[in-house]
Amino acid sequence: MKIFIIAKKDFKEYANNISNYIKNNFKQDIDFIIKDNDLDYVKEIVNVSKQIISNVKGDRLITIDESGGLGFCAAAKVKKMIVAQCADEHSAHMTREHNNAIGISLGANITNIFIAKEIIKLFFETKFAAGRHMIRIDMLNKLG
Repeated sequence: MKIFIIAKKDFKEYANNISNYIKNNFKQDIDFIIKDNDLDYVKEIVNVSKQIISNVKGDRLITIDESGGLGFCAAAKVKKMIVAQCADEHSAHMTREHNNAIGISLGANITNIFIAKEIIKLFFETKFAAGRHMIRIDMLNKLG
């Protein structure tokens, strides 16, 4: 599994802190990508999202911008890319358990680094419950 962290330049330190946390606690391979402007940021997220859904390696995506909204919108545009904008631990847990999300979007101006680390911990450790949730995911994939 590879973790892709894509962040806007203004949040490089925040993203680097997240990257180090993942390396130290989860021993995952990380692709760390910083983009200077919104357009490049969105394009990179779309490209990486397409790459993630085409592979079956279990890769994950973490986007970091002001509120998490731009990263979420860019990733959600890619068919079969399940991503959630997370600002609290409960959201991270539920999006993995119920939606089998493979991406999260963090807002560095909204979520402090300590909460972000807890979000990431839950995002990595929570397993997908499947069952009745899979029916909804299949329906959404057919619509997309």
